[in-house]
Amino acid sequence: QPILFRKDSAGLLFIVSGERRYQASLKAEKTTIPAIYTTGDPSAIALIENILRVDLTPIEEAEALQRLQEDEKLTLNQLGKLISKKESTVSEILSINKIPKKLLDKYRENKNISKSVLIEVAKADTKKMSGMLKKAAEKQLTRDDVRSSGNKRTRQVDAIFKTMAGGLKTRLENTAFDNIEPDMKKIIAAELNGLVSLIQKKLVELEG
Repeated sequence: QPILFRKDSAGLLFIVSGERRYQASLKAEKTTIPAIYTTGDPSAIALIENILRVDLTPIEEAEALQRLQEDEKLTLNQLGKLISKKESTVSEILSINKIPKKLLDKYRENKNISKSVLIEVAKADTKKMSGMLKKAAEKQLTRDDVRSSGNKRTRQVDAIFKTMAGGLKTRLENTAFDNIEPDMKKIIAAELNGLVSLIQKKLVELEG
């Protein structure tokens, strides 16, 4: 796999990603190695390559994705395209970050806890997360167990949300505004802005 490198204003070359491959090639006394020149953001490129590593733990992947999204101000859709994953998959991985950091740090190296279990734990009540992770670490809890024991409230929330927003989401997705008269577009835009304001108000109530 080629390393990535960039060039500064003085013409000096810097490795963006692949430092270990470069060091290994030096030890192997290679005179040339595959390399790709890039003009992109070095930190973003290095982070993307880090996310795509095979040996990344689920917690490391979730944290790296969140950092990339925040640093580059990406939507879920953009983030998914960048790392070749579905938007829903990216959303699930990011949800792992909802687990308190002290618990993530405690179990970050535990290989008994799979990504799927972490995703399910992230949906549970915060007070139950510690016990769930402890059982999962001791191989006493599977993904299905977590779903049945910790997600009753989540399913209730999902049902409420689908009742409130499901119909609207479907209608918006299936509505084309291209052929609507300009005056009508202004009226619809005003109505949608009012709806957005209401949603933002409700978000403040929920998060406050």
